[in-house]
Amino acid sequence: YTGHRAITIGASESFIPKMESFHPWVDIIANHSSDADNRKSWDETEGKKHYIDVDNYDTFLANGHISMSYDVLVERYGIDFVHKQGTLPWATLASYDTLVACLERKDFDKAVLTAADLSHYVADGHMPLHITKNYNGQLTGNEGIHSRYESAMISMFIDEINFDQRHIQKVQNIEDFIFSYLYQSYNYVDSVLLADDYAFSKAGNKTSFDYHLALWGKTKSFTTLMFNKAAFSFASLFYTAWAEAGSPDISGYSFSEEIVSTPFEIKYVSVDYDDKALSVLYQCNKAMSVKLSLYDEKKDLIIDKGVDVDKAGVHETLMFLDDFNPGKYKLLFSGLTQSDERHFEIRD
Repeated sequence: YTGHRAITIGASESFIPKMESFHPWVDIIANHSSDADNRKSWDETEGKKHYIDVDNYDTFLANGHISMSYDVLVERYGIDFVHKQGTLPWATLASYDTLVACLERKDFDKAVLTAADLSHYVADGHMPLHITKNYNGQLTGNEGIHSRYESAMISMFIDEINFDQRHIQKVQNIEDFIFSYLYQSYNYVDSVLLADDYAFSKAGNKTSFDYHLALWGKTKSFTTLMFNKAAFSFASLFYTAWAEAGSPDISGYSFSEEIVSTPFEIKYVSVDYDDKALSVLYQCNKAMSVKLSLYDEKKDLIIDKGVDVDKAGVHETLMFLDDFNPGKYKLLFSGLTQSDERHFEIRD
């Protein structure tokens, strides 16, 4: 979540003067930029939209590209094969087309949520491990690298990623644009895996701060580049969708309370079995000091972690467990005047 939010906000650095009215949309899009990830827990069709294993296609291995046509690929390989490899480029294209339609009919509530999905899929397309069959390093002895690189490392070093102002203009061919950045992302797959090997050799483990610091040292340059490219790509597609929709006037529009509200709550708890960690996504309506308390099914306190939230919005905190025992757990999230809790299970 940390990375997706940063990319959305970074994209606004490149908004041209014509897009001035869209700046109030940015925080809303950023707050919803991981809605697509959240849908995975209840929408069985969502997962395949976040990746494409291009190196499972023989034409990619032979020529460095695949057909951009979903129908052509289904006809050649079968729908089961295509869906198994992931449908990220077509999910991105579908979000773009939906955004155009929403803007045309001035359905701005749906448009802002669709823009959040577009931002998410564009960002996923700039993460190298979303573009390869070796998505978790499982084929090269780098098991667990996906979350170490994408979540743990980014959460630690996000403040070192700066976004440049880039000149955006209308995208002439949406499909070409999407597939082009996917192939560029794929070029960094080996770099991530080699960085993982290096960081392990330096730290002797894959969970410590020293490991993540070494991983960041090896990947900072191209990770920062890909974050900037993701922000630029989203800004370009967002602008193009608005222009294609006839550049409707959005000034003065007020979104529904359901979209803009930021209640005090835990959004979700994700279990990372490789790094023995919990990723906790939570939302606050203002700056505050909060406490995350983890209890096992015997009601024994396992972890007590305080966090100073510096502004309203959605935030992510990682909690590393020394003893990663199977069982049922409760996470209590408490602030000054209220609390929220989530129950989850760690499996064998």
